[in-house]
Amino acid sequence: MPFEKVRTEKKALSRILDMLFVDIDKGIVNEVAVIHANRLEGAERLKSAIKEKDSTIKVKISYFGPVIGTHLGAGSLGIGWY
Repeated sequence: MPFEKVRTEKKALSRILDMLFVDIDKGIVNEVAVIHANRLEGAERLKSAIKEKDSTIKVKISYFGPVIGTHLGAGSLGIGWY
């Protein structure tokens, strides 16, 4: 069962950033990974948005491997944090 349904890419990325920013405000984020499938410029934009919120957070950019990338498709973006 999905956690939540959001219909457009813009809304989905905005929602994910909102959830991340809530955790940043709580002080519980140590590191963030922005993951992409052949879309480095989009990943860089997300990294900039995160660093704008909190410049002290360590943000890495990585890429989806071929197996996950095949399922998601070229141009996919994701954000993970702990």
